[in-house]
Amino acid sequence: DRNFVYGKLGQIQYSCLFPQVVPITFNTGESYIKVEGFMVPFMNTSFDFRTFNEDGLLLYHKFSSAGFVQLFLEKGKIVIKFQGSNTPVVQLEPFDQKLNDGLWHSVVLVLQTNRIILSVDHIPSITTRSFEMFTGQTYLIGGGYHGMVGFIGCMRWIYVEGRYVNVETLPPEKVVKIQDNDITIKACQMIDRCHPNPCEHGGVCRQDNIDFYCDCALTGYLGGVCHVPRHPLSCSAYKIDNPKSRKADVMLDVDGSGPMEPFWATCLFPTEDQSQIIIHHRNEESTEVRGFHLPGSYIQDIKYDAPFEQIVEVVNRSNSCSQKLKY
Repeated sequence: DRNFVYGKLGQIQYSCLFPQVVPITFNTGESYIKVEGFMVPFMNTSFDFRTFNEDGLLLYHKFSSAGFVQLFLEKGKIVIKFQGSNTPVVQLEPFDQKLNDGLWHSVVLVLQTNRIILSVDHIPSITTRSFEMFTGQTYLIGGGYHGMVGFIGCMRWIYVEGRYVNVETLPPEKVVKIQDNDITIKACQMIDRCHPNPCEHGGVCRQDNIDFYCDCALTGYLGGVCHVPRHPLSCSAYKIDNPKSRKADVMLDVDGSGPMEPFWATCLFPTEDQSQIIIHHRNEESTEVRGFHLPGSYIQDIKYDAPFEQIVEVVNRSNSCSQKLKY
């Protein structure tokens, strides 16, 4: 008999009802939601978010006492900016991790007297300093603060001062949008343009809510998807762009946008219409050999600066080919 062990007050359910996940998508930087606060001397707010954009306001709250707190993304990193009663503005960037990778990230922000705790993906950053505040009446989530870029992406599991915010039941005046499709509820509408990776030759794909672009810096290629070779196909191609050159060390890419990697070679131009390619190897200096008296007892591997497949490609394109060995 449960009444014999303890008394009951109010309605009690002998089960654990977990809130249903109801995500919200902020499709533009002008959309946001308003959540009421309780005006207490502490703050406990948490949510999950995912985005491809580097910048965006996650949360803004003006205290009923003097001061405010701002949580936002800047160049992909999370930043907290706050001011308490009779204290200067403080801005912290406690984590090096970039969070605009399109994955879900959890954020917990706790403000107490002389203590600020910001946790990202269950890793806390604790700041201890002189700080007092009293929360205000309204939390702006996703944007709504003048001069700040709004957040574009998805949120879920939004808790404000310990209360779960069911975005489905928010009054219309609390959901701020210019057009109806500025906010989507009960869905996370994000298009991943980088999977599969459209960038060729190992280019790094980056994206925002509008488009993607390829970082081709370390690939040896150019263009929208790292398809155009950065290096000339041959010494003749190099000569076209450098007509006065007589000799140059050039990185050649003999198959253009194909799978072969570029390699270093020396280009010689003995006449205006003639070019020569010298592919160097690692044994061009003299090597003294001792102790090998029998014929064929000494073997020296010649390792060229270009793999065999690229050498074959060069030979097939050339009018003539010669190899010089001196011993």
